[in-house]
Amino acid sequence: MKEKIKNILKEHKGTFYQTHTFGKEVLVEGIRGIERRDSILVDDIKDKVVLDLGCATGSECLWSLEQGAKKVIGIDSGVEQINTLSKIAKLFKGKLITHNLNLIHNKVELGIEVGTMFCFSITHHIKFRKIWHEIAGVKVVYVEGGADSNYTEESLTDELFIAKFVKHIPNNSINKKEVRPLYRLERKQ
Repeated sequence: MKEKIKNILKEHKGTFYQTHTFGKEVLVEGIRGIERRDSILVDDIKDKVVLDLGCATGSECLWSLEQGAKKVIGIDSGVEQINTLSKIAKLFKGKLITHNLNLIHNKVELGIEVGTMFCFSITHHIKFRKIWHEIAGVKVVYVEGGADSNYTEESLTDELFIAKFVKHIPNNSINKKEVRPLYRLERKQ
């Protein structure tokens, strides 16, 4: 499986924004590292449906499957990125589903309840609050603040979500990778 994924990634014609791993092995180096994974609670992924909004070539999608996600849905507006991830998805026989955000016209109708949503790099492209209202049943959202967004704990919370746990990753360079603060938001009961 690892070699098949590696070969598909080699065929990708664009640059890699994300670092791709398989287990502990780095398959492809990207601009962004994997440090944020240390701040994600595995219990938010294991046996859950995970939505990665702005998934690019699917680094966090694959990692979520490794962490025991029941199913992962990757959505991105980049045609080349989603095409690459779609090739990888075929290896996972229905556990990884991909969508091009442009083709679904910013209306996410998944027909299933999402346990956890990652929204790492697309928040500056879409109306973030609007999208989380449209995704039924999402319980936990991980979102990054930093360079391309003005999000703070206060601006991210509303009547649906509260920042139950805020983990700030040091905003410095680790292994020359870009690192941003990570926020975990949880739906109010």
